[in-house]
Amino acid sequence: MDPIAQHAVQVLEMHPHPALRFSELLHLVAERADRSLDAPRLRGVLERHAQLFRMLDPLRGPWRVGDPRRARRHADDPWVLLTRDPAGGGHPDPTCLVLRESMRWYGWKLDAASPSAVQRWAAAALRSRALPPRWRRAA
Repeated sequence: MDPIAQHAVQVLEMHPHPALRFSELLHLVAERADRSLDAPRLRGVLERHAQLFRMLDPLRGPWRVGDPRRARRHADDPWVLLTRDPAGGGHPDPTCLVLRESMRWYGWKLDAASPSAVQRWAAAALRSRALPPRWRRAA
């Protein structure tokens, strides 16, 4: 497997959230693997390993016709999640583990062609990020 893909898998497995924005993943993988890593290169790696990564764009749909600059900025920052069960999974709190894995499973199984389904998942992902710090620390 490509070393960049391996680092992306490790970042997503170790992160307390089940999915990361593409820009967040780019920053974390670049710190670990290659400081010269840019968005097109990481996107290419993720797309080549589609069996491991799923990218969900909640802003895809007819409402994008407004401001093309805003639409383009968000189109470059989809959510990225790991499609397989994380190895290790050494989370001390089973409640946090269930929440994290439920969000990952929900994102993996949803219909990515349905803008409303992806919107609902993205809203749930944002709400899970707003949990109190004690939950995030345990996850």
